[in-house]
Amino acid sequence: MIKSGDVDGVVGALIILAITCAVCFAVQEAQTVQWGSWRLTFDSQTGDLLSLVWNGQTIAQAPPSGSLASLDIAVGERLEKRRWLIERSLSRSRLVERHFEARSGLLTLTREVSANGGRWQLQEQVQFGAFGNPNRIARSVRLTWLGSQPAKFYRIRFILPLPKKGTFLFPTKDPFDATHSGDLALCPQNYRASSAWGVGQFLLQQSKDLTLLFINDARRDPAVTHLWAVDDAVFVIHEFVAMGWAEPNEPQTVGSAFLEVVPEPLPKALRTAFWQWYDDVGIKVPADRPKWVNEVALYSFHPGGTIGSNFLDLGGFAMAKRHLLPIIRWLGFSAIWLLPIEDRGVYNPRDYYRFQEGLGTEEEYRQLVDEAHRLGMKVWQDIVPHGGTPEHGKVRGNKPWWLVFDEDGNALNYWCFDFREPDWQRYIGQVAEHYVKTFGIDGFRVDAVGGSRMMNWRRKGFPPAEKVPDNVPAEWWQKGLAEAGGQVPMLPYERGSLTLREGGLQMLRVIRQATKRFNPDGAILGEVEPVPYMQEADVIYDFTLCHRHLMRLREVSPAEFVFALQRYFEEQRFAEPKGTVRLRYAESHDSLRAQYWLGVSAVRAFMALTFWVEGMPMLYHEAEIGHGVFIQRALSIRNALPELQTGDALYTDADHSSPLVKTNPDGIFTCLRTKDYVRASVPVINFNPNPVTAIIHLPIELLKLKENDRYAIWEGMTGAKLVEGKPKEIAKVKLTLSGYQSA
Repeated sequence: MIKSGDVDGVVGALIILAITCAVCFAVQEAQTVQWGSWRLTFDSQTGDLLSLVWNGQTIAQAPPSGSLASLDIAVGERLEKRRWLIERSLSRSRLVERHFEARSGLLTLTREVSANGGRWQLQEQVQFGAFGNPNRIARSVRLTWLGSQPAKFYRIRFILPLPKKGTFLFPTKDPFDATHSGDLALCPQNYRASSAWGVGQFLLQQSKDLTLLFINDARRDPAVTHLWAVDDAVFVIHEFVAMGWAEPNEPQTVGSAFLEVVPEPLPKALRTAFWQWYDDVGIKVPADRPKWVNEVALYSFHPGGTIGSNFLDLGGFAMAKRHLLPIIRWLGFSAIWLLPIEDRGVYNPRDYYRFQEGLGTEEEYRQLVDEAHRLGMKVWQDIVPHGGTPEHGKVRGNKPWWLVFDEDGNALNYWCFDFREPDWQRYIGQVAEHYVKTFGIDGFRVDAVGGSRMMNWRRKGFPPAEKVPDNVPAEWWQKGLAEAGGQVPMLPYERGSLTLREGGLQMLRVIRQATKRFNPDGAILGEVEPVPYMQEADVIYDFTLCHRHLMRLREVSPAEFVFALQRYFEEQRFAEPKGTVRLRYAESHDSLRAQYWLGVSAVRAFMALTFWVEGMPMLYHEAEIGHGVFIQRALSIRNALPELQTGDALYTDADHSSPLVKTNPDGIFTCLRTKDYVRASVPVINFNPNPVTAIIHLPIELLKLKENDRYAIWEGMTGAKLVEGKPKEIAKVKLTLSGYQSA
């Protein structure tokens, strides 16, 4: 007997369930299909995988102690009481049809699973050679409820049992987390680990030149990849947060989950395989992203003032134009982002077409935008697509069914509108068009655009017309439903969970298209972090860097801190779509002032880090106080050196086991920035609190330098020449650095 549970860690409590191996290998009826280098053997009674072989090597195999169902669905009456249906009783599931198209490599396994009130039909499709790669498999499922009344479902998962061997890596996961990487042979019983939230990137090197890549196409439903170890095996679990109503005999599709064999060691697979996968499935950064997005540094403020003053200590559009814009330009910033300016309050929109009280007139705002443009700065305005409150929706004349509703039929009191509702998307698109067309702004910072705040349980007739949902004005509800024929219209998309990931992506697309319609050189910044949102936004956030990683400096040694950051940046670069631009910052209006936590010197080190690594640097209003000259110098270096704006960024060595640019002592952050591999810059930031005399070992072998030519190395912050000579003569550079000094 083995024990399993709901290992997603996303929503709800952990449920421990007992599993028994219902069918022993001795009586299993196996059936095998072959395609190219693949051979897959499955149980002809259940459809569960028994073994998977690639090019003669066993990739996956059900363990002797018993396995989990290869495919499962979570059901129940409430989200918090959901349960895995097949896991509770393997005998519930039986394979009723199987079909293999040898030419296309498509294996279809149709299972029926008994449940209260009916049966679930789970038609799994296993596509060999997915997207033209013969070493890749994609798995998806077409689920249909065969019952007389609608049923609920809460999750879908695909499971693969593997031999307990090899080293693993969850790229972009918190590098300070002990489950970020490891050796499977050393994992104890019931060891669990999960990927970063997004598309669930996971790498497992099973042998010297064979690495498995696991990933999910999570553009419709959120997904995560889990690892669970038992005594004699490990299970890789692709879990999709697909949930909603299943209407009788109406199919829905969930997936795909991918497995790819990369005939390379793990570090090389990290740097090659993900980019190819993203290109193949079409998760790419916008092809028409304007050049300036890679070049600018961003300054964030509200025309009323700082958040600590309740936005009252600056004075509005005219004062921001007169007093703040010259300072921003002097510091070296070339773009501004204005926090929300629409009525009624910051991040609580009521009338999207009016300004907050006290900010000024339309003409004063137009003059602010014009002056920023005259100074050479792009202008982003915050837009808040979550709609504020139901009461504000009533004031705007929106429809009450544009809200999202929980399982009891109630609405939220804030951040409550449905991102996947087409009519709400059109409404927000018109708002975006208005500001670009009327005031000439260059785009938007889109607030909280990961999707709706919760999944939507709306269906035709639910919530019932006779019950006014919590937080919804009664007269608005009753009038709206009367106009709609007396009941809530049917959900205009496949299932309620699509308001999450797919809703966020579509909302970004609508706002970006509205921007481009009136400003072809415009762009948008999405306040969202995971892959795949960069598909629809020109820039996305790096919340984790500011709100989690940087504060670790107080908890770990400088050496551990620095190398964790270098690994994080390297994994971001190669495990995310090529060309992704992330917003880098040390503090924002959503955080405490970093200087209060870390002190003056350390906060300057963090500023330099965000200015010089790959990405778009951002500074929040008044963070420059006491640091103006430092910021001006650090940004002037970035603005003068193309490699710091658009060049490659390399952080770790070929084995991904140590820094690429090594230092003595440790605790000094470095990376290599270059465009042509002749001219290069190496940011050097001492995260040791004490002065050090450092030796910087430059990776001269990676640069295209001529053996007998002479080259010079300069220290950017002071302008001093450090060394001059032939490549071998400049491979080591000596620097004296004070605590937290940047060079």
